[in-house]
Amino acid sequence: MQLHSYLIFEKKKNYLFFFFLFSVGFLNAQIKNVWAIGDGEKIFKTGFVSPEKNINSIWNGHKIQLKGLYNEILAFQVVLETDTSGAKQVSVEVQPFIHQVTHQNFGSASDSYGDDGCIDIFIEHYLFVKDSTHPNWYYGSPKAMPQKMTGWIPDALIPISAYKNIKKYPIDLSPLSEIDPSLKSINTIPTQAFWIDVYLPRDKKSFQPGSYTSKVIVRESGKVVKTIPIELELLPWYLPDTNQHTIWLYTENVYPYFPSLSHNEIDRMLKFEGHKHRVDIMGGFTVNKTSFNAENLKAYLPYLNGDAYRPNNGYEGPGIGVGEKIFPIGMYGDDPVMGNDSITVQQQANLWVSWFKKFAPNVQYFWYLIDEPKPEQYSFIKKRHRWQAVVVHGMTERQG
Repeated sequence: MQLHSYLIFEKKKNYLFFFFLFSVGFLNAQIKNVWAIGDGEKIFKTGFVSPEKNINSIWNGHKIQLKGLYNEILAFQVVLETDTSGAKQVSVEVQPFIHQVTHQNFGSASDSYGDDGCIDIFIEHYLFVKDSTHPNWYYGSPKAMPQKMTGWIPDALIPISAYKNIKKYPIDLSPLSEIDPSLKSINTIPTQAFWIDVYLPRDKKSFQPGSYTSKVIVRESGKVVKTIPIELELLPWYLPDTNQHTIWLYTENVYPYFPSLSHNEIDRMLKFEGHKHRVDIMGGFTVNKTSFNAENLKAYLPYLNGDAYRPNNGYEGPGIGVGEKIFPIGMYGDDPVMGNDSITVQQQANLWVSWFKKFAPNVQYFWYLIDEPKPEQYSFIKKRHRWQAVVVHGMTERQG
């Protein structure tokens, strides 16, 4: 009887002891909880608690679980919850992934993209949206519009290298009183999310498929407050460099944000980042928004034939040597690009058609005539549609 009582007492002590080890990281820390979620959700900075914080497609409440192919980029978010006083000197680290049999490893936050993969870490930047618009033309009806799209919403992803360059990493997380003085509810949980890109290896000979493990390490004021295990299954298939779909993103008026960089450097930066994630950045560049110019097109050609996206030009990532598939001429009814009369439109069309036939025959190019027209603009469209029948080298062609 005494022995039985003694064993129960020891179990209770061990239970309390292990509970203490589990909790010690958060003692005296302003970071109160850390969890993870995939790349398809927006986690607001305040005032909105995700119903998936306890379990979701990549998070079982204790660890992150991922699956991917060779030459694929996986992404997930690490969400830090703080008390209302914020937190000082916060950093997030992702350790290299280690194969559980061969002990090969890949990826670190200091590596550049290459055949052996890497890890990129971004800090999510938030914008305060006071009153959201109601684009019923897009959603079809007010009922289809997303709800709760006001408040501090994550927007830009800023690489931690940018913060390091200005000596502001590790970062300080603001107290609730600075984020928004009106948010004083006891139920408000301030959060800060970090975005993680994991570029899986493209070198199938050097890296075996199977189970890899890693860890997310969260520090506050230099001390580890949370460690989250990651399990990654690298599947034995390769994601081709050539995409089966075409996704393109329009950008415009970005140059003022980077006054220290030339326009060519900014164009290259945008193009590379989009291409790395299998998205073509296009439409808002000078070559798209001006009348035919052979010199501009010659400078732009490497993006169309894929030469720009090669390691010798500074590019690393998926889609090496793969060019862009489409090219819009003009944007949103930008008339001066093609002209305002039938003769000018036909002259311009001949120049564009001839150039693409010779230098980029596999690219689908088109006159971006107008976007979301209203009934009073139908005559504008019909008139220019009649001008599209042009004569090129003695052959009648219709460019849509």
